[in-house]
Amino acid sequence: MAWVSMVLVAFSACLMLCLGDPNPPPNLAQEILLKDEVDTHGARCLDGTPQRLWLQQATNPINKTKWYFHFMGGGWCESLDSCTQRAYDLDHCYIGSSSMACYNHSQNQEPGVQFNTTMDFRNIPAINGARWGGGLLMNTPDTNPLTHDWNKIEFQYCDGGSYGGSNETVTYVTYNNKRLPLYFRGQRNVEAALDHLVANFGLGSATQIVLSGDSAGGLATYWHADFFQERLPNSKVFAVPDSGFFLADPSKPAWPQSLSWIATQMNSSRGVDQSCLAATKNASMCTLPEDVSPHISTPLFVMNSRYDPALKGICTTSAVDYNTVGERVIATVNKTVLEVSMNNAAFLTSCNEHCGQWAQGQILEGHNDFNVTIDGWTAPYAVNSWVAALQAASENPSSPPARRLWIQESSYPCPQCCNGGN
Repeated sequence: MAWVSMVLVAFSACLMLCLGDPNPPPNLAQEILLKDEVDTHGARCLDGTPQRLWLQQATNPINKTKWYFHFMGGGWCESLDSCTQRAYDLDHCYIGSSSMACYNHSQNQEPGVQFNTTMDFRNIPAINGARWGGGLLMNTPDTNPLTHDWNKIEFQYCDGGSYGGSNETVTYVTYNNKRLPLYFRGQRNVEAALDHLVANFGLGSATQIVLSGDSAGGLATYWHADFFQERLPNSKVFAVPDSGFFLADPSKPAWPQSLSWIATQMNSSRGVDQSCLAATKNASMCTLPEDVSPHISTPLFVMNSRYDPALKGICTTSAVDYNTVGERVIATVNKTVLEVSMNNAAFLTSCNEHCGQWAQGQILEGHNDFNVTIDGWTAPYAVNSWVAALQAASENPSSPPARRLWIQESSYPCPQCCNGGN
């Protein structure tokens, strides 16, 4: 029953401290640029530059074999023109290149913060601490009881295809009257990163891994959950996709078609869930979370808003009512995630925001996060209790089952749902 005591202590702490600290301690990470892996693995961003990672090594020796991975999000490129823009347009190429010129033009760059090989997660563009990086990347135990002192890895998103591509062929395009290459190598970037971390930072000894990502990185989490478990078989992997449950909807057939273009052009057959691929024989049929989730063996914790504006912007037309979208999210998560496995869980909010709902109390110009609670629980405490219960059950099958669903049931609009209310 030790896990019960741990959860109760954590829950009590959450009630008192879930608003977090607006002036948290430094949360520093070091850059890893996978230069050698360009040749050894064919790992490249869209423009051919190396994949960038950010590493924070465990601050508690007890947890040196525990790892948190986060896939940075940033939408997709759904045509050669949009992929070219991601790769070479200075106003957009931070999500298609690791070059300094692209970093310096990032729209999410914190004012006055210059690039350094050691940076605070709060200052890394498109991470911006808890706003896009989520609560499990934070290092404050009061607001992140599970992973605050683990090893942490942040993937900079630079392939445009949710880290799924493995296209050997180089595609050439014309931009500013120049013939330039495009590389679709997201899956190779992931494989190269894991191999590098095994060889240099002890990832091969990992005992526990939490895999997450936001938005397009959340979608990547669905695709890669079982891959991480298979690649690191001595570890126990838990998948926590954030704001990546993008639906298919009859009102917008162009959305699944966009994912189909990505899967085909980028050759995502290695980068999507392999059990789904074996069943369907078609990578394009393994892109949507509702299609992939029933095939995922890794325990899955869906973190998503029912009224995520990205759902209407990406998956449906503006004519579709938010409450209708919210009902479909609940029904689809229930059918394709919760009914599939007793190990799966979900934290479904009614906050009308995309990502950043981990209640870290972050005060950061333009990048505050949102204080979402459900029945007094914040998402990090829910994840913590879910992981603890599954671990206890693996050691003692008679242990109490994990709570599997937290849901804010308020109808849209619910402005207070982003600020501690229901």
